[in-house]
Amino acid sequence: MILPSLEINFKKDSTPGTWMMAGFFILTFFVFQGDPQKDIALPSDAKTLQEFGKTYLEILPASELSSWRSKPQNDEIYEILGRKALGDVRFIRAQSPKDARIALIQAQMNEDILSRFGVQALTPNALSWVTYQFCHAHFVHLLTNLIFFLLIAFGFERKWGTASLITVFLSGGFFGAFAFLWMDPWTAFPLVGASSGLTALLGFQVLAEQKKYLRCFYFFYPFEGGYGWIWIPLVYLIPIFFINDLSGLLFDVTGEGSSVAHAAHLGGLFWGLALAAFHRFSFSRQARNLGASYSR
Repeated sequence: MILPSLEINFKKDSTPGTWMMAGFFILTFFVFQGDPQKDIALPSDAKTLQEFGKTYLEILPASELSSWRSKPQNDEIYEILGRKALGDVRFIRAQSPKDARIALIQAQMNEDILSRFGVQALTPNALSWVTYQFCHAHFVHLLTNLIFFLLIAFGFERKWGTASLITVFLSGGFFGAFAFLWMDPWTAFPLVGASSGLTALLGFQVLAEQKKYLRCFYFFYPFEGGYGWIWIPLVYLIPIFFINDLSGLLFDVTGEGSSVAHAAHLGGLFWGLALAAFHRFSFSRQARNLGASYSR
């Protein structure tokens, strides 16, 4: 793990936005989500999944069908298709009136707290584009994002201000949700978590910071030498942070997708970079105009 940080400061009066948003993460998880680890009971036996996979092939449009038809039609492929079908709104809506098993799954999804607050295509909700950013799938998910957020946000808020912190984070989340649905417009599994906003903050900070090198905190293991501070050239930061998301998005061998929303992470990143590029362009233009006024 490598994270850029301008300065970490735990004084509440200098970083109110950071503390407020961290509080929202914790409050949402423990008060409103109830038991987020209560999973929807999805079939896992091979025979059922193979059955669903064969049915799924019958409802797929021709544009998607060709890629699956080119693969060997065996039980393993049908299992993969069956798991993919259970996360596809088209399959659930088509089979729910015909199959009591699918109807039960749809009912569970409709009642699931993460499905209600997360971004998904089964029961779309405009408000979920905000609420999903403060929901987390389980405690480790919350803890990881909270640590990332605190490492980034304290320095970000002191450098750019509270309004910029909230604006970049929330708008990065919007763009992350857009990228998530653009890559998988029929997903029944909800997108939750603060990661898109975090990648937007990172992208903005890396590009907007007017230095050739950036001070970063690294952590690989909790022993001497496994963590500390280093200076990294700005040009190296983006591939360091997001090579995992790029590879996860581009090299999904099975086609089943992942529980990690790589598209959402990259969407947040590109939005943060775009905002930072606009900021730098505006700043340089103002500087040129100011220099021209002094030269007269």
